[in-house]
Amino acid sequence: MNYVSYSKIKFSSDMPLHLGIVGACGSIPKGKKEIEKLMNMLPAKIPVTFVGTSENEYDIKRENVFFLGRYKNGELQKQIEENKITVVFFPSVCPETFSYLISELMQMDIRIICYNFGSQAEKLSLYDKGFICNGVDDVFKLLMSLD
Repeated sequence: MNYVSYSKIKFSSDMPLHLGIVGACGSIPKGKKEIEKLMNMLPAKIPVTFVGTSENEYDIKRENVFFLGRYKNGELQKQIEENKITVVFFPSVCPETFSYLISELMQMDIRIICYNFGSQAEKLSLYDKGFICNGVDDVFKLLMSLD
């Protein structure tokens, strides 16, 4: 992964929950339906920022939702820090074979949530800030416990 290098993000432990959904998540295998379900469950007070996805991929009518669109290699950490994202949800429902994105996020030492599939779950099972969930209800419960 020599194409990019990230450093540990330094956030205050008392920062409010701000969910980031990172990557190209606009298709069903990449988690579109899971995100739509979660958006219907989350309280509007919790901000959600999409990094890598644009608003034309979703029909979300909710306060505190922001779409930053695509980003270039090396810009992800800046997007997360500037928007004060405190936890990232990786909503893919297909088993990734390597998951570069999970590897990049781990370099930043940020909390990451994923489903129990493929390399994303394998990597996060060994990561102290990784959370592996079995469905959107589990993701919701976890987020409410972090709020």
